[in-house]
Amino acid sequence: MPQSRAPHSPRLAPALATVIILASILPGALRVGSGAPLLPEAVRLLGLASLLLWAASLLLMLRLRPLEEAAGGLDRLYYLHHVCGSMAYLCLLAHPVPLFLSASQRILPGISDWPLMAGWAALLLMMAMMLATFLLPLRYARWKQVHAVSAPAFLLAGLHGIVLAPGGYPLDRFLAAASLLIGCGSLVVRYLMEGGRVRSLPYRVEQVMHPATAVTELVLSPDRLMVRPKPGQFVFVAFFEGRNFHGCGEFHPFTVVSSDPGSGRFTLLVKALGDCTGHMCDIEPGTRARVEGPYGNFLATIDAARPQLWIAGGIGITPFISAAAAHPPAAEAVDLFYLSGSPEEAVGLGQLQSLAERRHRMQLHCLYGRHDIATVWQEITNHVPDAKARQIFMCGPPALVDGLRTTLLQAGVPQANIHSERFDFR
Repeated sequence: MPQSRAPHSPRLAPALATVIILASILPGALRVGSGAPLLPEAVRLLGLASLLLWAASLLLMLRLRPLEEAAGGLDRLYYLHHVCGSMAYLCLLAHPVPLFLSASQRILPGISDWPLMAGWAALLLMMAMMLATFLLPLRYARWKQVHAVSAPAFLLAGLHGIVLAPGGYPLDRFLAAASLLIGCGSLVVRYLMEGGRVRSLPYRVEQVMHPATAVTELVLSPDRLMVRPKPGQFVFVAFFEGRNFHGCGEFHPFTVVSSDPGSGRFTLLVKALGDCTGHMCDIEPGTRARVEGPYGNFLATIDAARPQLWIAGGIGITPFISAAAAHPPAAEAVDLFYLSGSPEEAVGLGQLQSLAERRHRMQLHCLYGRHDIATVWQEITNHVPDAKARQIFMCGPPALVDGLRTTLLQAGVPQANIHSERFDFR
């Protein structure tokens, strides 16, 4: 994810950290307290912590609904996935360090010492992967190929941990085996998800329109089973083959702009931002797709009885279009500020203007061009004097959302009034 303020996950993060820390440290701490040498226990602690964090990271990438709800949103779940993965890598790097400090410990493997060789191979594979990630300008498809080496690296590390766990320490071996089982199971499920074999439903593109520059509007209809998204939610969609269109077959998140619960049809707005979405302007009716979801609880806390302040940047307008067009609308009294480079780039502008005309308590404020955070907040307070007392929902690029959150807090807006979703993973 881009470098910006980390999302806050108050419920899942402490629980996950506590479980992993206790599972990693407690066995070794008890043994050191009973007189065991410190350096060998440090080796085992770091190795076990790496496996547990690695397995947790792999489990978190499955987008499991209970974990999403516990984390407070999929963006926060992804953040925890990255944190666990980063900490696992740091523990893996530090794992052999105590060996160099202990002359009695064997460091380099012999030809026949495959468990020790497996551990070094896992470390070298992960180092090569991280170096390639940070030093090479990788496109997304190449980035995925490079990160695929983490699967064999995890398997090698798990086998290394299980085989080399001392026979007198059954808890270490059990935790290493459990980590290997959870991690490998997660990798298998993820592989099946990527191919559309599990947790996704078959859909087809029914209608294609081009409402704005570099934006494609798609209506998708189900083959049989259907998803039923609520306003503000999003789905993961992979587009495959049409008559003349060749999809990339990769799942990407898109906010549902409108949906028909009866027929299962829903509408997406796709902006050309990357390798896969860049050629979506050529998509055609009849193209096959797989849909997974829905996800997201960004607008679930709207209090329809309270006046609202909604702030959207770029393609971050899509959840607000859905909420404004819902029947009944998600809220009656709304001031919606829409930041876009130009009217031609404003996604869904015509629909929003029509909704604002029909609903006398919905005001649409469009800000075009490049504006700094202070200017945006000044424009908001000029039009909405009671902004500090309203429920505030923001969606857009990280720089906009994070900058406005800081400004709002400095202006005295209560933390409880501010709700935001980072749009960099959608």
